Amino acid sequence: VQIDENTVEIHVTANPVITHAITDAEFEACSTAGDYVDFEDELLQSLAEEGIDGAVTPLDKALALEAFVGEYVADDYQHLFDSASQVAVNKAGDCTEHSVLLVSLLRLNGIPARGAAGLFIDSYNQQALGHMWVEAYIDGDWMPLDATLMEGRISPAHIKFADWNLQENEVAATQFLQAVGIWQSPLEIEVLEGNLAE
Repeated sequence: VQIDENTVEIHVTANPVITHAITDAEFEACSTAGDYVDFEDELLQSLAEEGIDGAVTPLDKALALEAFVGEYVADDYQHLFDSASQVAVNKAGDCTEHSVLLVSLLRLNGIPARGAAGLFIDSYNQQALGHMWVEAYIDGDWMPLDATLMEGRISPAHIKFADWNLQENEVAATQFLQAVGIWQSPLEIEVLEGNLAE
């Protein structure tokens, strides 16, 4: 809710899972390879198997891959939206590289996935930062995962502005990248106590 020119009030929920049916076209777009999600790479295929660590169910695989990517990719802010195969070789990147690699490994394990962008609210430092994470389609729900933070899903501190299937649609890509970089410098925030059940 816009309070004034410099103030926005944001309400968050404790349950960030999004339940809705997806179209066949959306399912296909979130399941196939593309420029950023390049399946043909042998290293990616090897990491997709290694990363699930023996997990069997889609949920267990997704959580195992979230942790695996978080450990595999070192934080490095010198990259600019590398492809999954580049991330696999470089083993470094920011939230975009963590997310692109996680999307690729999920899809290689038969789990549709897409990128999500918005804000991460750092209540400890009283800041809101632009951030990217992943949504995996499991049992009819878009389940959010954050391989950068590796906390097993995400918290209400993640505020989503956009999602993108990482396919080569210039308009969708532009809108998504604007959401990722919406604020280049941290915002000052004030966290108010509230009832998350509301």
